[in-house]
Amino acid sequence: MAWLQRLGYRLIRPVLFALDAESTHERLLAWLERTQGSAWQTLYQLPRTHDPLSLAGLQFPNRVGLAAGLDKSARCLPAMSAMGFGFAEVGSVAPQGESWPARPRLFRLPQAKALINRIGYHREGLDSFVPALRQAREQLGEPGPEVMKLGVNIAHNVATPPERALSDHARCLRAVYPLADYVTINLSRPRVQGGPSEASGMAMPEWLQQIDTLRLALQDQHGRALPLFLKISPDLDEAQAGELAQALLDHIQSPAGKTLRWGLIATNTSADRTELSGLRHGAEPGGLSGLPLRTRSNQMITRFRQALGPDVPIIGVGGILSAGDALAKLHAGADLVQLYTGLIYRGPALVSEVARELAQARARATAPSTG
Repeated sequence: MAWLQRLGYRLIRPVLFALDAESTHERLLAWLERTQGSAWQTLYQLPRTHDPLSLAGLQFPNRVGLAAGLDKSARCLPAMSAMGFGFAEVGSVAPQGESWPARPRLFRLPQAKALINRIGYHREGLDSFVPALRQAREQLGEPGPEVMKLGVNIAHNVATPPERALSDHARCLRAVYPLADYVTINLSRPRVQGGPSEASGMAMPEWLQQIDTLRLALQDQHGRALPLFLKISPDLDEAQAGELAQALLDHIQSPAGKTLRWGLIATNTSADRTELSGLRHGAEPGGLSGLPLRTRSNQMITRFRQALGPDVPIIGVGGILSAGDALAKLHAGADLVQLYTGLIYRGPALVSEVARELAQARARATAPSTG
């Protein structure tokens, strides 16, 4: 069935790419929303690869997830589950709705197998996002080992002064806590310079401590612990990456930090355009994703894995357009991977291709030696 989907997407992709990128994106999401749970779902449905992994207190059905940004509004989670994802991340969402810039806001760069995106966060904020998330949670069914895990990516509003960022993070965390399997705090913006301290609005040790104070209160209130991931930029310099790694490591090893689960997602989109010289749309502002991020993402994963040791969960994302790309993320030190731009260029069959290869690689690694 996967070969049929690959062929079908290869045939339909020229039609989709004849439209502007944002119109295609909106129409596909609308179609997925209409068809999920119907007979039409068979056009993109594949059996989920069974490759369970226990990580951050959760049981993931397999190691392939959907990255935040594609389904900002939590509209199409049953469709993503049908494609075989082991987990999916929705958002980013901030407390208040964000006014999006004028079109065009999304650009394909086929020669580079890349996208540039400046759509921004969820347009309407928490007030409309939370009811949609609640409905999606109900559609996915009761949480269980074989059910796709649901992550929510939260951020502070663009207009929020850095010193008040924690207030936005806290408001979002309180709102989505009962509905998510894990939460990601987005500490990177491709159009804003600065490291994690600038993004969090205070020194990282203080920010980590205050977030965990809130998490402990929410854990008591809801009777369950929720893992928290930090999404970082591929554009961090050595000093910024070192600051974050040391602060996180010190916090995790402290008495308070040991009681809660932290992880990283490496990486978000990039503001760097070094590899796009001369390409149409290559100088457009926004977040760059796709193949140009593959090496930088892997380098960032390796850097943080070496700094944090083997026990901090890392999700690798950036430039996965094949099963080999995903394996490279695991070899760099990631535990799980996420797809976004690869879906645009390869279609939903990429999900099963990657999940199947990761499962087979694990089986080969654990098979008893016959030598």
